[in-house]
Amino acid sequence: MMISYCEKCQNNIPNPLLNPTDRNDLLAFVRANKPLQAMALLKEKEYMNLYDSKVFVTHLSETYGKCHKCNYDQLKHEYEVCPKCRALNINWE
Repeated sequence: MMISYCEKCQNNIPNPLLNPTDRNDLLAFVRANKPLQAMALLKEKEYMNLYDSKVFVTHLSETYGKCHKCNYDQLKHEYEVCPKCRALNINWE
């Protein structure tokens, strides 16, 4: 499991190696504003514990290219620190 660091919240962000189906399901939950279901998926499939799943899910961008914290909308990479607010974004398409 890769770990990234968020300067904004000062947390280590776990990044599990998700299979493609789980990754798509997770992203669908986040984009549908259902973070609790996303967290439950990560815990039930034993990717991570509940605390780590919360930290991970809160850093997923709801909209591709847009910061989850300040809505800066020019993110281009899968894992990117927002130049405006310094929050780590997991920016999946």
